[in-house]
Amino acid sequence: MEYSTCTVIEKHMMMNNDVNDLIMLGVVHRDSGGYRLLAERLEQFMPDIITLEFSHYGLNYRRVMGKTYKRRIMEVILKYSGNREKLNRDAFSELVSFANVPYEYRASVRYTDKHSGLLHLIDLDMFSYVKLQKSEKLFSPSNIERLLFSEQGFTDHGERAVARLFFEGGIKIYKYTEEMFIRDRYMSGRISMIKNENKNKRLLHICGWQHLDDPYELYAPLNPRKVFIYDKTDCF
Repeated sequence: MEYSTCTVIEKHMMMNNDVNDLIMLGVVHRDSGGYRLLAERLEQFMPDIITLEFSHYGLNYRRVMGKTYKRRIMEVILKYSGNREKLNRDAFSELVSFANVPYEYRASVRYTDKHSGLLHLIDLDMFSYVKLQKSEKLFSPSNIERLLFSEQGFTDHGERAVARLFFEGGIKIYKYTEEMFIRDRYMSGRISMIKNENKNKRLLHICGWQHLDDPYELYAPLNPRKVFIYDKTDCF
């Protein structure tokens, strides 16, 4: 499989997309600057409908358990109050972001409320359920201590750097998994139905940047414009 690189496009080109285009906007999940940047991109593209790679189960789980997990984090930090200089701030940010409702959802709700748009959560509940069952182990006090106060407890994988290698150099150092295939097949079908039911509506799909790869061309029938959020890029 040959992967094409991306070319930078200007703001006015982003705004003047055809109303019938599907825009796939690739983001880095749990990125600290993601909310602000996504809010800006939504105002540039002005979609009527947003579909989001997020499940209803994932949303409800964080609404129910998020406060509990954040309380456990703070209890561990208070326990180590005399060693706060050893706090791994990257790990802290990752844990809090995991417990929170994702910025992609919050930015989308803010935009659709402001512009009377529609938001659809289209990811599969099944995979969210399986992944989130591991959250109790992740947020156990002993594991939080290991992640926050152990030098071996957390590794920053530099996801933005990995994304840039792919988009700018066509270098793929991540794996497109069977799970991603199943989810993309399902989500592309959902988007197709929503698009067919809403003619002449501008539709934008927010997803993790890896889904722009689409090696099996599941989104190809939708003829999407693929944009990497951080570089204002079209991926052809």
